[in-house]
Amino acid sequence: MSPTVDDWLNILHGFFPPALAEDWDSVGLQAGDRSWAADRVLVALDPTLEVVREAAERGCGLLITHHPLVFRPLLRLDVSEPVGRVVAEALSSRVAVIACHTNADAARPGVTDALAEALDLRVTGVLRQAHPTERVKLVTFVPSEATAKVLEAMALAGAGEWATAEQQLGMLRERAPKDRGGLTGDILIPLIEGLHAFAEGDYRRVVERIGPLRPRIVEIGGSRAQRDVFHDTLLEACFRAGDAGRAWRLLAERVARRPDAYWLTRKERHGHPAA
Repeated sequence: MSPTVDDWLNILHGFFPPALAEDWDSVGLQAGDRSWAADRVLVALDPTLEVVREAAERGCGLLITHHPLVFRPLLRLDVSEPVGRVVAEALSSRVAVIACHTNADAARPGVTDALAEALDLRVTGVLRQAHPTERVKLVTFVPSEATAKVLEAMALAGAGEWATAEQQLGMLRERAPKDRGGLTGDILIPLIEGLHAFAEGDYRRVVERIGPLRPRIVEIGGSRAQRDVFHDTLLEACFRAGDAGRAWRLLAERVARRPDAYWLTRKERHGHPAA
């Protein structure tokens, strides 16, 4: 199955989040249809008419440029004018155009890092803070099947840095030998492995990896609600892995400790005989 323009757009936004772009800039899809197939890609500095024609001649379904094609809102689309002519050529040739401009400049690594390397410069700090906005921590609860979509949407909006589970685990494994308290190797790595297994539907591995963490989960810190999510994930994994006995014991323990709506509702949902 051929990658689409939307597939490429999501990849590019992962590397160069649109939120990093300056307010005056125009980045992302400039012309074309997200559903178009794009087996081949041409990269250029400017989206000129000649470059669009070259992309079409090479059989490219996508042209990625640094400078935007539509820099300011168009009041009209006149094909006798430069921008209108390029847009018309791109659409008629089914060549989508995507721009990665100041968002690519500000990303790390990005255009500025490449320029510094080419000039053999040593980067010692930031010249100007482009986005001095206050950072916030967002905590939310969503259905498990919507987790990936929410994470992707947040990452594309500029929330943190996108990393796969394997990348996260790789960073943690590098840090583990330096962690004298053992928190990284004993708790964080098994926890992420377990959550990754839950997303993949390997519920027995979830129980295997995060089940032993229960006595130490308080060491991670966080709110009571976050600890509830941990226990709820383990509970669901036990049920889905067919370990009903362990699931009922865990549920009974949670209800005994906190006989509130959170756990009583789960007791009713799973149809416990004593519910």
